[in-house]
Amino acid sequence: MANRSSHHDFNLLRALEVFLAIAKHGQMTRAAAALGISQSAVSQHLTNLEALYSTTLVDRGLRPMQLTLTGAALRQHAGELLHRATLIDSDLDQIERPHIPLLRIALLPSLATLLTPVLIAEAKARYQVPMISLYADLANMHQQMIKSRQVDLLVTSQPFYDLDGLARYPILEESFLLVLPPEYREFNGDLEQLAANLPLVRFSASTPAGLLVDQHLRRCQVDVKRYLDADRTTMIMAAVAAGHGFSILAPTLLLDGAIEGMSLAVLPLPIKPLRRSIMLVNRQNELDRLPLQLAPAITARLRGAVELLDPGARQAVNFAAADASAD
Repeated sequence: MANRSSHHDFNLLRALEVFLAIAKHGQMTRAAAALGISQSAVSQHLTNLEALYSTTLVDRGLRPMQLTLTGAALRQHAGELLHRATLIDSDLDQIERPHIPLLRIALLPSLATLLTPVLIAEAKARYQVPMISLYADLANMHQQMIKSRQVDLLVTSQPFYDLDGLARYPILEESFLLVLPPEYREFNGDLEQLAANLPLVRFSASTPAGLLVDQHLRRCQVDVKRYLDADRTTMIMAAVAAGHGFSILAPTLLLDGAIEGMSLAVLPLPIKPLRRSIMLVNRQNELDRLPLQLAPAITARLRGAVELLDPGARQAVNFAAADASAD
């Protein structure tokens, strides 16, 4: 038998994979199609194997092609070898993957219930994290929490561009909407006239969303009467649904209310657009690839949830930045 070391200038595992495809399909053309390679590449891999073992593995004179006795023996060994190679990859991946003993995540309260199952599932599946702590904190707390190392990850509307050493993964961008009692579906777009009949139900000024809306109304020189403020979206939506006022909210802030079946009229904001972004933030060079893997899972969950909103609200959400980052 020829010296086999002289034939090791090709990928033996790939050649065995091709050989198994030939054995399964009985034709080189079908094996090539199944593997997504050319027929000539399939033929070359088979030739290399037969040269390596100085024997004929396939009877090419039969249709479909049949394995020789040597080929049948190699088929059994090849299957076992490829299976063991897969186990080696998995074992080495587990050894090199850093251990994360505790994962602490702060989320926007409006997304906490929706994203909790996703975060748990991904952390367990990817890194077998034994302990997870979740915090539904207002975004104005997030900067201090990440700076003081109280948390490892943020799902936040605050990018903290003034802080160095952070990695940011875009999830979505969204435009704020005018949220009205259901009987106002035919609203004519005159915000000042609306404000003369209904007060503003808003997030408290101590919250980032409340501060953002207040600043925007001042920039647009819109004066509205304020009636109620709260720090939870469902409280605001419940007040609006009951006819106690109107509000200005982003689409993702409507998700909990939509799940609870609250009836509301949701319309485009009849003044200059107001937008915000939601992103995943963590300290650079920490948690290995977990944030990179969590970001698309979060995006997918929110993409599905947004489909529950009415068409006007869905159109106000843009996942393009997340999609571009994934590419």
